[in-house]
Amino acid sequence: MNNSPYRCPIYGNPTSCNCASCAIERRLRASREAVKAAEIANLSRPPAPRPKNLDDFFVSPKESPREKIERQRRERFAESDKTWAYVQANEGRYAVIFIPRIRSLVLWYVKTSSTF
Repeated sequence: MNNSPYRCPIYGNPTSCNCASCAIERRLRASREAVKAAEIANLSRPPAPRPKNLDDFFVSPKESPREKIERQRRERFAESDKTWAYVQANEGRYAVIFIPRIRSLVLWYVKTSSTF
């Protein structure tokens, strides 16, 4: 990176010049100053307290592949039971929607098919 001071290629004073290269230089300078200020702010804060025993902090249940498969199977059965209960509870609503449609499809098939 070039550390030499920026010089305007057109007028000479980059703080008051309106050319594109001076505008870019002003933005770069402001970005560099913002990064320096953020680094100073991050380094001046005290570190967050750490737990004494990290093993107690990050407790994750260890399960064998067999236990995982059994757990997933139970979850799938529970979801299936829940879905079936929903279907049974809404059976009347489904009948109102689908029976006329099925009836019209059967009648259409009878009209168009010569083998039925």
